Amino acid sequence: MLRQICREHGVEQDALVATVEKVLRTAAAGYFGTREELVSKYDSYKGNFEIASRKTVVAEPRNRDREISLEEARTLRPEAVVGEVVEVPKDTRAIGRMTVRAARQAVLDFLRDMETEKTRRQFQAKIGTLVTGTVTRFEGPDIMLDVGPLTACLPQREQSPIERYEIGDHVRAIVVEAGRSGRGLQVVVSRVNAALLNALLEAEVPEIRDGLVTIKGVVREAGERSKVAVQGTMKGIDPVGACIGIKGTRIGAVMRELRGERLDLVEWSEDPVTYVKRALSPAKPVHATVLPGPRKSVEVAIPPKQLSLAIGRRGQNVRLASKLTGWHVEIKGDTGRPAGGRDRSPDRRAERGAAGASRTTRSDSTPRSPRTEG
Repeated sequence: MLRQICREHGVEQDALVATVEKVLRTAAAGYFGTREELVSKYDSYKGNFEIASRKTVVAEPRNRDREISLEEARTLRPEAVVGEVVEVPKDTRAIGRMTVRAARQAVLDFLRDMETEKTRRQFQAKIGTLVTGTVTRFEGPDIMLDVGPLTACLPQREQSPIERYEIGDHVRAIVVEAGRSGRGLQVVVSRVNAALLNALLEAEVPEIRDGLVTIKGVVREAGERSKVAVQGTMKGIDPVGACIGIKGTRIGAVMRELRGERLDLVEWSEDPVTYVKRALSPAKPVHATVLPGPRKSVEVAIPPKQLSLAIGRRGQNVRLASKLTGWHVEIKGDTGRPAGGRDRSPDRRAERGAAGASRTTRSDSTPRSPRTEG
């Protein structure tokens, strides 16, 4: 019976046996009401469980719960000697039906836990991968998705601010967590994680799946704008063109999945000046210079008419470019005149950067805009 259960559910027999033995020991201790050291064993030959009391052989027993006389011990083991520990069998039939029910419930609980753990390991291996789920219900601001063997949670913090869902909608998301909670297994998925964009591009671009194009970096401000750096692994491959596809079909599919989130594709370069200039797309810098000093900084000159493009709304474009490249980016007008005057916060300078080509904008973090860039 145990072997059949283990085969059907794919669990280890030793672990299941240990669970039943524990239940039987507890039930026997309660039934006999003694302080004996009880042990339970599974007899694989007979196919049943046995309970015994472990007692030490002594000449004159004083504690009957833990000791047994030599004469009594030799009725169990003829070769028993003083100081040896013997096991005295207990009558398992006397324990009753309640113990059988408890053992059955323990087996069911064990199998359920094993199934939960198996599913947890499956989803643990899926962290960072794409899953598709159906909206089944809402728990406050959180969205619950049916993803096959279980229900996953798309919490508010992992939702794009521009997306709205209804019951029955299909949602593609990235698995970010898989673990146990008070209510069992909990899988958390995300629509804002940068890995989602990675997975969508890999699904749409065969060159990425085949290793001809690699993704070197992804930065996102979900619902507004993202930047992706790509590199061709073979001579003659246009990594950006491969991601865009004929008439923009591939990149268009990704943007539709992200509900119109703007996406800039950048060809990666090991030269920081070239990389930063490309990362400021759609702006076209005139030139860039690595600034001296311990901080990794690049100063970029932008034509006055493209200054607003380079900076972006509330400094979003330059901020993303800085995160993507890992270089601090300072923007100035093509005239080369830095912004003068009082000490201003990076946010203020970014907002005023488009007003005049003579102002300098830096790539420090600024608050996110609730709207996408026009």
